[in-house]
Amino acid sequence: MIELRNLSKKFGERTILKNLSMRINEGETISIIGPSGAGKSTFLRCINLLETPDSLEMDIDNLSVSVPGISKKQTLMVRRKTSMVFQQYNLFKNKTAIENVMEPLITVKNLQKEVAYDISLKALKSVGMQEKINSFPKQLSGGQQQRVGIARAAAIEPKIMLFDEPTSSLDPESIQGILELIKEQRDKGYTMLIVTHEMNFARQVSDRIFVMENGSFIESGSPEEIFNRSDNPRIKEFLKQAD
Repeated sequence: MIELRNLSKKFGERTILKNLSMRINEGETISIIGPSGAGKSTFLRCINLLETPDSLEMDIDNLSVSVPGISKKQTLMVRRKTSMVFQQYNLFKNKTAIENVMEPLITVKNLQKEVAYDISLKALKSVGMQEKINSFPKQLSGGQQQRVGIARAAAIEPKIMLFDEPTSSLDPESIQGILELIKEQRDKGYTMLIVTHEMNFARQVSDRIFVMENGSFIESGSPEEIFNRSDNPRIKEFLKQAD
């Protein structure tokens, strides 16, 4: 179980996230949808502490942290329990596919290289990339790079996987393969929080959906409740435009 309370973030004078709270059950898949600029990506980055929130209380597994006041050790512990799949893949250009997957196993989990290699090879095989383990990012298509990104995220065996618009930079032919791969991670029992603009995918994969606008959650519920029974005119308009 993961619980977030009082998550707030400003950039300068602009408020990005407004005192957000969320409880995520083990094995649950939650999608966050909403218009561009709503704060969805920043929300994920604050959970992983890639962005430092102005305030946050978080319980994840057996770890409780608060911002401000979080230590470097606690930050590292949070990153051992969370992993992120990025819009732009965020692979090291000078490292091969397997070296990219090994990186957090060595730097975050402090595993020996030999152990990290074996885990990374298994992770890459699970996403169909066993033939490309020694390829550099520039030698891979966008879809292949994102497969490496998903393997990297899964390899550390996180308590939660965070997906930040994982298909937004892909060509249409690659999108479906990545969506199917994310479904496979769900079926393996991973707890997942997904920011996506793929409405049909969110409807199919999610246990719950949160709708975000202007840094706030304006509604949450099951896919049926959000897509078919919401009375909120703003949500109806957003879904109509996104359809």
